[in-house]
Amino acid sequence: MSHPKADNCVLEGNPLHEEQLEIVRKLGHVLAVNTVIDEHRRLSFVNYGEIVASHLDAVAFTRGYVQVPVKRRFSTVVTSAAGYPLDKTYYQTVKGMVGPVDILEPGGNLVVVSECSEGLGSEEYADAQRRLIRLGADGFSSRISAASNSPTSTSGRRRCS
Repeated sequence: MSHPKADNCVLEGNPLHEEQLEIVRKLGHVLAVNTVIDEHRRLSFVNYGEIVASHLDAVAFTRGYVQVPVKRRFSTVVTSAAGYPLDKTYYQTVKGMVGPVDILEPGGNLVVVSECSEGLGSEEYADAQRRLIRLGADGFSSRISAASNSPTSTSGRRRCS
């Protein structure tokens, strides 16, 4: 995730996206239905087809609506996860936090409005958040790196190479 192209709205050269494409290639011929909703949660786009091409068509449709150039950073940014049901958990709410980070001044205030009516999220996610607090960011990152370089995952299953 520290790669400069591992970012929102970046597909080309994004190592996470490239890894997802590699997984899709291993599956063989896969079809997908893509949908886009507008700001009122009304269906505004639907397509169906080969997964990569149909996804790129959906991305092309949305780019003009969802990418807004911002020429400066702000000391305070107010954001959300787009309201119900997208703000039912903290896990989902994080998506609303990631987008504005690039327009927030270093040391600025990020105000997040979210209901979080179902708490943090899954038990696995809640456990990860507790480990993050207990180990600190560097310790947590080191633990993840060590686990990802291990031949087995924490659940005892073999990792696939």
